[in-house]
Amino acid sequence: MAVTRAIAALLLLAGCQEPELAVNSPVPLAGAGDFADSRVRGGDNGLEVIRWSAPCDSSHAVDVLDAAGKGGTLPPETIERLRRNGLMVAEIPTDRLPEVLQSLGGTLADLRHWHGQIGEWRELVRVDLRGGQAIFTGDRVRPLGMSTVRLSMRGWTVPMEDGGLFWFEFVPHSAARDSAALALGSSRDRLRGEAFPEAGLSVVLDSGWSLVLCPDIPAPAPAEESAAAPRPPAEPPPTLGALLLPVERLPPLPGQPPQERTPVFVFIPRLPDALVPLPVERPSGDSPAAAPAVSGDRAARATIAVTERPS
Repeated sequence: MAVTRAIAALLLLAGCQEPELAVNSPVPLAGAGDFADSRVRGGDNGLEVIRWSAPCDSSHAVDVLDAAGKGGTLPPETIERLRRNGLMVAEIPTDRLPEVLQSLGGTLADLRHWHGQIGEWRELVRVDLRGGQAIFTGDRVRPLGMSTVRLSMRGWTVPMEDGGLFWFEFVPHSAARDSAALALGSSRDRLRGEAFPEAGLSVVLDSGWSLVLCPDIPAPAPAEESAAAPRPPAEPPPTLGALLLPVERLPPLPGQPPQERTPVFVFIPRLPDALVPLPVERPSGDSPAAAPAVSGDRAARATIAVTERPS
């Protein structure tokens, strides 16, 4: 462990804060080291996923997540990379989720699913394409044939000597509709088809922190004015975020502006007390108000988990 911490410290100093997303790296579970521990495989340990339907547009949801995620450890370049692909993520303290929901204007749906330990890629959302569709992946347009585009996820608990962490990953990918490997069952540990890692994320979540995801869809450009009839603007291909997490636009009521519903996913790691570090007693001279929003210990713990990731 001492050697691991030394490596972690070097990685942290070098700025290596985002874990590598290895989409075809299987994760050992039963009978493999830490995962054989009953505390890790218990019913109170794993990932809970909540889906909200916020009565607001995507821009408002992005602003709410951006403000609430200021204290997280996600590198700014990672957030910007995902936004170029139509996805907005924020690392938010779990106890602030009610405040975030209130800022979103509430929700028209509150769907909760318990996933526990996810050692295989598991489908979160899917979109079936009939063909002739293209997507924008941040730097170029990619044509897609008759295929199914999915957003898949996986995650597992990493016990540490001073508490547990939760390793979480998601990545979009597509596979041909006629492929025999289309279905991702509960035993799949490798993605089939083409993955889009530029729109994926691998993150280590500490106890008490959650990851929140929503689409980042720019407002449509106004129609061009000319002497002739106004021409509607040419619509660019959708980003992966706009394709996988579409905003529902409802017909406007008489005298009311158009209504939109933005999908928001909340990923909450639930760690048992046996894996949560005990509270640290502060010396009498220390002031809690003087502590930074994100301590170096928390960032270092996340980096240590990167070096101990199963290969």
